[in-house]
Amino acid sequence: MIDLGQELEEHSRIGAEGASERFADPATRAALRVTIANAKRRANVIILAAGFAIIGVSAGAWAEPRIVPQPAPPSPSASASAVAEAPVGQLPKLDSPNYLTELGGAYRTSDTITCNIIPIAPMVEQAYPYPGSIPPLPSWIEADRIYGLPDLFPPRYPIPLYSRDGSPYFGLANTAIPQLYPKDAEVVVALIAEDGSWWGFDAKFEVVDVMPFDPAGMFVTLTPNPECHGGLRSEDDTHVPPGHYDARVMVNRTDVTYGNVIKDFGDVEIVTGLPSVPSLHVTE
Repeated sequence: MIDLGQELEEHSRIGAEGASERFADPATRAALRVTIANAKRRANVIILAAGFAIIGVSAGAWAEPRIVPQPAPPSPSASASAVAEAPVGQLPKLDSPNYLTELGGAYRTSDTITCNIIPIAPMVEQAYPYPGSIPPLPSWIEADRIYGLPDLFPPRYPIPLYSRDGSPYFGLANTAIPQLYPKDAEVVVALIAEDGSWWGFDAKFEVVDVMPFDPAGMFVTLTPNPECHGGLRSEDDTHVPPGHYDARVMVNRTDVTYGNVIKDFGDVEIVTGLPSVPSLHVTE
């Protein structure tokens, strides 16, 4: 019997070969990114459900989505700023259709990936949009959850992804974490600005049962990595400024089950204050 998942994986690897040589004009690349981002903004619950329906599970074990990719040239610099900002006061809420990012592409290798490769890795764009790639990133992040507030909010405070009771995909994501991000894996989230400056954060995905300001569920904790950054504005390791960024996740594993990967999650907005916790009255 043909293993469809295995066949699609083979197509994916073939499509990735030679991707680093397929460069495109920056203006063309930026226009493509805008088109993709606009399509993502129009995602709805139906698309979200359809995306999760293509998850492959074999013999009861988790497997990453097997998707036939389409080769795409690497992006020499981020183009997230071309994405229109969400209207004021309309940031997507936890467990809503647009709260999570979508997997826009991936770069796979059997070699160890270093931080400086993250912004320039050639992505192979997926043939289908895959909302909420397990586990994804939020479409917006409060800077104070990363850096904290004196005497009020501790640094490296977890950022919610799925609530236990409000998201139908919490259980699926909980099953996926040990498979995709084992404890001994190196996981880094990079936020890349339009001018090429970027900030790297060590990432930890976990389930937290008791939180003072958030419902129980799945969270990601971002810890600034002073050795993982680039560009003029990030050299002094100061806070990442508010604005839109291209977000990529680097995973170095010690096993060969999936290999090492950089995943492109497209546009993520960094906002100041804590709009998700209005009881603290911190908005600036």
